[in-house]
Amino acid sequence: MDEALERILEQLEKDLPGIVLEEASKVENPRISGIYVYAKNYDYLKYHLAKKLAQALIQIPCIREVYYADIASGEYITGQTYFGRDIDLIIIADQQDCPQLKEYLTILEQKINQIVARTATKLPELGWLKTLAETNGIVEFHLDDVYTKMLQDKKTQHRISDLNVIQLANK
Repeated sequence: MDEALERILEQLEKDLPGIVLEEASKVENPRISGIYVYAKNYDYLKYHLAKKLAQALIQIPCIREVYYADIASGEYITGQTYFGRDIDLIIIADQQDCPQLKEYLTILEQKINQIVARTATKLPELGWLKTLAETNGIVEFHLDDVYTKMLQDKKTQHRISDLNVIQLANK
């Protein structure tokens, strides 16, 4: 599993900066307030990063499925669109096969935030993204929490459409 983690980290180092620079440059009028980001097109940045992260995560042998969940997003408050700050990825895995999975996901979260923050320093107008990556973090993996359990329950009931999730990767 350590080899898989190393490959994933190398891949993310190579791929994430391009996605960050391309998609973050399309975000209009970003403003962070509380736990929300008010901006036009921030959802595109989050989705493109989520897709790349899911492609990387599915390489870990015990991970079976990766879902993108934009928790606390897409609402309208006084005419402004707001989004949750981070990318929420729900991970379905056979944890008995990888007892160190939680530790690896923590390492990946930290590394992803470092890559995003470092990349954001390349353009002055991305200072907001650097701040976000360094404080709250840009990504959150959900494994064995209420979101994972809710998704598994809905899958069992064949009612996954009740949730605001998109399956990005599976084996």
